[in-house]
Amino acid sequence: MPKNNKLIYIAYADDDLPIAKKLFLHLSGAGVTVWYREESIPFGKVKTRMMNQAINKADCVMILLSKHTANSHGFFQQEIRMALNRRQELPEDKVFIIPALLEKDAPRPYALEGIMPLDLSMGAEKGVRKLLKGIGVNPARHNEESSNNQPIEMTKVPEIYISYAWGGESEKIADALEKAFQKRGVTVKRDKNSVNYKDSIKEFMKQLGQGRFVIPIISKKYLEAKNCMFELLEIAKHKQFQKRIFPIVLPNSKIYSALDRLVYINHWEKKIAELDAAIREAKGLGNLGSIYTELDTFHAIRNQIDGLVGIISDMNNLTTEIHQTGNYEIVFEAIMKAIKEDG
Repeated sequence: MPKNNKLIYIAYADDDLPIAKKLFLHLSGAGVTVWYREESIPFGKVKTRMMNQAINKADCVMILLSKHTANSHGFFQQEIRMALNRRQELPEDKVFIIPALLEKDAPRPYALEGIMPLDLSMGAEKGVRKLLKGIGVNPARHNEESSNNQPIEMTKVPEIYISYAWGGESEKIADALEKAFQKRGVTVKRDKNSVNYKDSIKEFMKQLGQGRFVIPIISKKYLEAKNCMFELLEIAKHKQFQKRIFPIVLPNSKIYSALDRLVYINHWEKKIAELDAAIREAKGLGNLGSIYTELDTFHAIRNQIDGLVGIISDMNNLTTEIHQTGNYEIVFEAIMKAIKEDG
């Protein structure tokens, strides 16, 4: 969607960050530039200075009000003060501060009580369209075919999967990733939150393999595990492998030299030899269909592991320390950018 020259600043309490993120997606989809703390302040910059500069440039400031805001202090209160100061410099009829009610009974600061609020408690689409119209953006461009009373919680984000080995550092990173994305208002899918009692694990792995956005957490254990490698093969089977993965590579994976990658090829050669020898001994037993299927999987892994790991090793994956220090913001933003590019 073409951009216009409107800038909306979203002020929010920390507990309402997921809602701010969803509003960002709604408004960005309409071509509006949106500024809010979590998204817009570059690393190393002074927050209050950047906030004040953005508020002074903004066409309007939308202040999210909810049950969380009554006791919220810090940056949120500073944003309100900055917006009120800027408001005094503008013409009286200028629509600048927009209190946005996330709940109908959300408490309002005294300084905002005289300003007509925007009600977002029943429908994000209707509220956002009204906002766009109020600031001079054609609301017909904002998802014309969507329902006018869709709740804000229904903002659609494509499914994002995590592929990882259970236990150890890999699972700790998977847990942290899930929490980091939830904090930003996005749910990720992984086996532990998507596969119920008696569900087929293999069916979930196939669904993951078809996913447009997959975060594989690459470790030594991952590259030597049948199920993890099956997921990687499933991703590759559905094409555009490099475009669809957003890897996090643990130091113990050792994938960046040919000698190290040969260790994994030898590992799968041994797995094939062991299972093949066991099958030969059990030939007289018959009905070994699932055993032969597993052997075929081992062969497929052996044949493709070098190519797939070679692609991952050529990507600028950054270190796990960088990802952890930034609370996985780089991964999140890369996926959000890809979602926008996909349209």
